[in-house]
Amino acid sequence: MLRCSMNSANSTHNYFPMRLLLLTLALAVSSALVAQTRYLEPVFDDVTVTDTIRFQENVSVLPFITSGGEMPPAPTPTYMQVYTPTGDTEMERPCVIINGTGSYFPQLVGGGLFGKLDDSASVNTAKRFARMGYTAIVAEYRKGWNPISTNVDERTGSLLIASYRGLQDLRSLARFLRGSVAESGNPYGIDDDKLMVMGFGTG
Repeated sequence: MLRCSMNSANSTHNYFPMRLLLLTLALAVSSALVAQTRYLEPVFDDVTVTDTIRFQENVSVLPFITSGGEMPPAPTPTYMQVYTPTGDTEMERPCVIINGTGSYFPQLVGGGLFGKLDDSASVNTAKRFARMGYTAIVAEYRKGWNPISTNVDERTGSLLIASYRGLQDLRSLARFLRGSVAESGNPYGIDDDKLMVMGFGTG
C-alpha cells in the first residue's frame, strides 16, 4: 500500500509541471497567432485621418473641356487623404493607395455621382485597411476626356489619354511618398518598399 501511495504521489507531482508546460505552450502559440492577425483582420478600433494634402500640380484638360473650349488646359493641384491606425507604434506600415471611380470626370459633371476624395466606398475601404494596420491613402487623379464627340477615334483617344494621365499621377504619388520618407521623416508611417494600389471603376 505504501508503495502504491508513493507512486501515486510521484504521478501527481509530475502531472502539474506537465500541465504548466502545456499551458505555457498554448499561450505562446496563441500569442503568435494573435500577432499574425495584423494585416489580415481589424486589430485597431480607431482611425486617424489627415487633412487634405496636395501631392502634385500638373496640367489638366478639364478647364478646356468644362468651358467648352473657352479656357486652355491649366496647372491643377491633385490631393490625397491619409488614413492610419490610431495609437499604432509601428511606423513602417505597408501602404495601400485607393483610387476612386468617376468615369474620369469630377462628381456631378456628366451626371456622375462619384469622383471625390470622400466617396463612401473609398473612405470605408481606407478605414478598413487602416484598422488592419496599414497606412491607407485615398488619392485623386486628373480627370477629363471627350465622351460626346461624334468622332469615335477622338472619344477613344481622349479616354486612353485620360487613363495615361491617371497612371502618371499614380507615379507622382509614389515619388511623393518615397520623398516623404527620405526627406521629411516619414510623416505617414509607411514602408516605401511596400506600396500597393487598388481602385473602383475607372480607378
